[in-house]
Amino acid sequence: MKQWVSGSVRLDVFNTRGQIVDVRVDGFRSRGTHMAKWNPIQLPSGTYYYRIMTNGYSEIKKMIILT
Repeated sequence: MKQWVSGSVRLDVFNTRGQIVDVRVDGFRSRGTHMAKWNPIQLPSGTYYYRIMTNGYSEIKKMIILT
C-alpha cells in the first residue's frame, strides 16, 4: 500500500500537443486531501490532460472542456 506523506506537489494541465497551458499547484503540501480550483474560461473547448507529480508518484488523466 502507498504511504502518503507531506512533500512537493505539482499539478500541470496540458493541451493535446503536450504544451503546458496552466500550472495549478507547484509547492509543498502537507499530508491529507487538497483541492485545486480551476476556471478554464480562457481555453477553447477540447481535450486536455492533467498530471500530478509528488514524491516519486506521477499520474496523467484526460479531461474534456466544453465552453
